[in-house]
Amino acid sequence: MIISHEHSFIFIKTHKTAGSSIEAALSPHVGDDAVVTQLLPDEPPEHNSRNHRGLFNPIPDVVAAFRAGHDRPRRRGAGVFEPLLRLRRRQRYWEHMSLGAALRHSPREVGSYYRFCFERNPWDKVLSIWFWSGRQAGRQRTMDGFERWLDMPDTPRGLRSDWHLYSLGGKLAVDFVGRFEDLEQDLRVAMRPCGVDTSILEIPHHKKAPRSPDVQISQRASRRIEEMFHREIEAFGYEPPSGLIA
Repeated sequence: MIISHEHSFIFIKTHKTAGSSIEAALSPHVGDDAVVTQLLPDEPPEHNSRNHRGLFNPIPDVVAAFRAGHDRPRRRGAGVFEPLLRLRRRQRYWEHMSLGAALRHSPREVGSYYRFCFERNPWDKVLSIWFWSGRQAGRQRTMDGFERWLDMPDTPRGLRSDWHLYSLGGKLAVDFVGRFEDLEQDLRVAMRPCGVDTSILEIPHHKKAPRSPDVQISQRASRRIEEMFHREIEAFGYEPPSGLIA
């Protein structure tokens, strides 16, 4: 997540949308006083996280986490303690911070800043999380077990809608939503209102990997993804990639 005071913008970082690469590309150009949140565990030098630590009032975050628990039951218990843990660590800003939390933790003038984020086709995002979670666990994923993973009563790590990150009161609250599928073009579009010279940006090279023909999901799994990501699908018109549904 980035808050640039020099260019008056907020970048909200969603999951599996090249957010870390976007941060690395923008970090050298957003000002020394910008908030650039930390990458864990390994941060490349060009990322240069800064100004993300400090004290804050955790009570509004505790209330927000409790309310979010009604939509995301997994968070109802542990979620309300997260702000207190962040306060203890002086973690005023963090990587996948919601717009609402960023505004609560920032000076009032930040509320008028330009806001943008990136999204990704939900079917592609879910598959990316599935294979990524296997790598994190040191396993080579196949499609075996994919439906069981989707149906787990506790949301699997990383598998969640990001709508809450860039909405307020359930309504879209950013000025621009770029597409992961058009990353380079849309990042340049996002920067135009901010006065950032896009000609000097080292925009991350993004080339969509060809889909293996044996990666297919069932109609049932597709409907489950539609349920989980219905707000993004309705707002941005996403459809299953061609040939994905068996």
